[in-house]
Parts: sequence; structure tokens; C-alpha cells
Amino acid sequence: MLIQFNFKNFKSFCDEASLDLTATKITEHEDHVTEAANDKVLKVVVIYGANASGKSNVYDAFEYMTYYVDEFFKFGDEEERRKKTGDSYLKVTPFLFNENSCDEETTFEVFYVDNSEDTGKTYRYGFLLKKYEVVEEWLYSKAKTARNKYRTIFYRKKAKNLR
Repeated sequence: MLIQFNFKNFKSFCDEASLDLTATKITEHEDHVTEAANDKVLKVVVIYGANASGKSNVYDAFEYMTYYVDEFFKFGDEEERRKKTGDSYLKVTPFLFNENSCDEETTFEVFYVDNSEDTGKTYRYGFLLKKYEVVEEWLYSKAKTARNKYRTIFYRKKAKNLR
């Protein structure tokens, strides 16, 4: 179950944006809230705002992250993927209205709970992209009983000397 989704430098979002499904203490609509690990989480979320305010880009960011994770690992290494698909395949679109952000990484990160075995473990997975390649990637887990102590499952960072 998704708890939180964060992203940065994607389409119309230069700064970090967060979609947090953690419920507040308001008890007016208890039937729209469920328990996940030690948190109360919303079952559904609605994004509303003015036209052209970025609502669709929040959805696009989540869809892009999901698609990237799903498709990226189908091709093996980076060189093999380029041969099969070309350089533009899976290329990320950063915030383009700022000279600096065009050359900066785009970040995607999710916090989610795995309830499949009723362990209530919380996971934190994310990655940084620059154009079409992963520059950094991480996965951490936290037991249901641990407050804010995440354990590293893996952390990878691309070496600077590689192109």
C-alpha cells in the first residue's frame, strides 16, 4: 500500500513535490482510512486545483516512475537497452524553465507497506535519473516496530568516471 510519493525536477515541478497519503487526526470520514503498519493511511486521494497548475504532472510523474521501473529491467544493461530502443527511450523530462534544472537529476521516491505477509514492513525505494540513465538507486526497509530507523537493503551510485 502506497504511503507517500515524492518527486523532483519533473515537467512543471522544479522543487520537490510530495503526495502523502497519511491520514490526519480528523475522524469525520473513518471509512476512508485504513491501517498500514503503524500509520493510518487514506484509501483514496484527490488532487484539485486551477487549470494548468500541475495536477496532471503529479499523475504523470507517478506513471513515469512506474513505467520506468517496469520497463528498465526488461533490457538488461544500459548499452543493450540503447541498441534495442535508441537514446530517447525512457528519457526523463526535467523542469525546463530554469537553466540549472535541465542538467540536474530528476528524483523519484515511494514509501510503501507490504501487507502480503502481514509483517507491516515499510519500504522506501527511489532513484535519480539524468536524461535516460540511473545515477543513483536505493531501497530501505523498516520493521513495523521501528520508529524511524530504516535498514539499507541496497544502495547504488554510478561511478563519476563512467559516461
